[in-house]
Amino acid sequence: MRKLIQISLLFLIILPGFLLGQNTFKVKGKVTDAKTKEPLIGASVVLKVFNVGAASDFNGNFSFEVPTILAKGQTSDLVASFVNYKKQTVSVTVNGSDITNDFSLEEDILQMQTVVVTGIGTSVEKSKLGNTIGQVSAEQVANSKALDVISAIQGKVANVEITQTSGEAGASTYIRIRGAHSITGGTQPLMVVDGSPINNQEIGVSVGGVTQQNRASDINPKDIESISILKGASAAALYGSRALNGVVLITTKSGKAGKAKVSYDLSYSYDDITQVQPLQQLYGQGTGGVASKTASGTW
Repeated sequence: MRKLIQISLLFLIILPGFLLGQNTFKVKGKVTDAKTKEPLIGASVVLKVFNVGAASDFNGNFSFEVPTILAKGQTSDLVASFVNYKKQTVSVTVNGSDITNDFSLEEDILQMQTVVVTGIGTSVEKSKLGNTIGQVSAEQVANSKALDVISAIQGKVANVEITQTSGEAGASTYIRIRGAHSITGGTQPLMVVDGSPINNQEIGVSVGGVTQQNRASDINPKDIESISILKGASAAALYGSRALNGVVLITTKSGKAGKAKVSYDLSYSYDDITQVQPLQQLYGQGTGGVASKTASGTW
């Protein structure tokens, strides 16, 4: 009899834990891309009231269990999030029944919730990054009506100096970030267009005072999606010694899903010479006041 009572008491002690482990309800669903309807792998889904959740699998499905004893009919947020996508939140009632909800996440075009990968391989939120990153949108570039990309940045980002070599049409435009960093070396930042570095130095050799253009003039301002200017250590960490003077990241426009759109823009400009100086064709370049017979312009 005594043994039977001991077994009964032991059973009563184990039973609540057993029932607690068995009585659960499921929270499940699927996470997909709003445009492509493709599953998002590794998306996080959390039931905020209990701070429990799971990540979506290869097919975008997620599922996790919550003890029924915790459900008291309360209302909670069910939040789905994924890198480069906007968070989506739905309100659900937790009453012990299974909860099924699918999420269709939209891409975060402004990337306000995205992360920045630093040069040491770590990721931090953009808002918490210690170094300054200047941003210039496609609308700002288009509204500037500038003939080249560098001129379009002028006056839109702090500590960025834009200088044109002369007032002639098509003259080179230089950019410096936070002033000059070298006396004899180059002072212009590294330019990266869609991941490909380019040099913004003059094209060709200036002879006889002829104005030369720079490489940035090859880029059509209307094709710009966005411009990011990296200042300080973040630029050097990501791109090495070439980024000593900073980095100008240029992203060009690309095709997007949806209806075809056609847009056009027409503009023209001209330059007038206020005073024309007579051109001498007697003397060319020389040394010590003696004209060279082989120099350009010598007759």
